[in-house]
Amino acid sequence: PIAQIDTATMKAVRTFGVSSSSLSGSSSSGLQTGFNTMTPFSYAGANYFWHVGIKSTNLNNEIALIDADNLRWLGNYDLPDAEAWTTGGPPNSGTCYAMGAPKYGSATTTAVNFYKLQISAAAKLGFGFLVTSLGSLAPADVDSTWTNFSVDGVIYDPSDGNLIVHAQTTDSVANTRYWVKVSSADASVVY
Repeated sequence: PIAQIDTATMKAVRTFGVSSSSLSGSSSSGLQTGFNTMTPFSYAGANYFWHVGIKSTNLNNEIALIDADNLRWLGNYDLPDAEAWTTGGPPNSGTCYAMGAPKYGSATTTAVNFYKLQISAAAKLGFGFLVTSLGSLAPADVDSTWTNFSVDGVIYDPSDGNLIVHAQTTDSVANTRYWVKVSSADASVVY
């Protein structure tokens, strides 16, 4: 379950969800467990978080919007990718970002995709959020000598508003790992 914590006392004041060894396949009335990310943010005086949930044994791509003040589900979206990670965005903007990737665990030739998540003005009424595809990042976009890669998570850089990922390859090349700055506008490589 998820707990709402009183920051003054550090005690749980409310909980949401069900303790279970297997919440896979749960519905909008409950949360699924997920290992990738839970990203808190504020917008228009309210607190929310994005939760990445497990859709099935092969997919960890469901992004849910949760009203943290009232511990209530507001909507969800299944990315077309097998895995998803979320990260923050500009403070109090209602904007966050997500990265979708093939099944985690080994290098792939498949590109990773980036998305902008924007809370809708009607979210308080339970109508959720908008998802915009920004573009993708392929192995050769990171290094022209790469034929495969794996990308570990995504973070938002508040200094310039772009995204940072860690990419690595199993190719026998001079550079096998990079920190990559990705444009939050179109997913192109900044550096």
